[in-house]
Amino acid sequence: MLVGVVVFGLIPAGRTVMLSLGPGEDRLVFYRLAVLDPLVWLAAVNTLGFAILFATLQTVFATVVALLIVSANVWAGRVLAAVLFAAHVLGATFAGVLFSAWFVDRRGGLNGLLQTVGLTSEPIDFLASPTLAMPILLAVALFGGTGFAVLWVLAALRRADPHIADAALLDGCGPLRRIRHATLPQIRPTLAMLVVAGLFFGMTLFELPYVLFDGPGPGYRVLTGAMLVFSAGLVRGDVGYASAIAVLLAIATTLVVALTCRLLRVGREEVGLE
Repeated sequence: MLVGVVVFGLIPAGRTVMLSLGPGEDRLVFYRLAVLDPLVWLAAVNTLGFAILFATLQTVFATVVALLIVSANVWAGRVLAAVLFAAHVLGATFAGVLFSAWFVDRRGGLNGLLQTVGLTSEPIDFLASPTLAMPILLAVALFGGTGFAVLWVLAALRRADPHIADAALLDGCGPLRRIRHATLPQIRPTLAMLVVAGLFFGMTLFELPYVLFDGPGPGYRVLTGAMLVFSAGLVRGDVGYASAIAVLLAIATTLVVALTCRLLRVGREEVGLE
């Protein structure tokens, strides 16, 4: 494991830092260009906004669905959990291809569904709309990621002490109050972990918007930091500039994740040994 970390992690990271330093005496030229580039700031806003929305909505949706599964029939709950996780197994690339065809098709797909129920008479070019670009990306990402989060919440719920909820019931608490005061505090570490994992996924997002929109989308509305690194380094061949953006993205991701861990007190929970 240590060899793998060094060969595939530390060495490439060190090489990226070296490439990000400019030639001659002006070693920070690529970083200054990146700070002055409006596309870098646009990608930063898109990336951070998506990461926050995805991490929040995924955790909320997963918690609600997991609570419904626990309260439902055993077999119905297992089938629902399996279906949700199957969407996660498909992967971001396949989901991007699948939903791209679904949104682009002017006679079938979403357009066909809307025309069948009478909500629209003309086909809509969903992927060409700057207003719909980010909501579409967020919806597809949640489709693929919620099943993963549901399994974690289900595992946490099964480890929760049922006597606490029973005591709340005896005290006259309703269903929502029992969930809020008896159930959620017990699974808070898992929910915090899901928020952190969602933020990390959002900050490093690349393949899903690239495949879904075949690029940065209309008006660069789904341009992410990782996509900008790919465009600058592998498309334009500006390796030094791409490396500088990659270093800035890594620093930003580390700061966002570290700040979130501190706010959510990740790793500071009291752990009971059985």
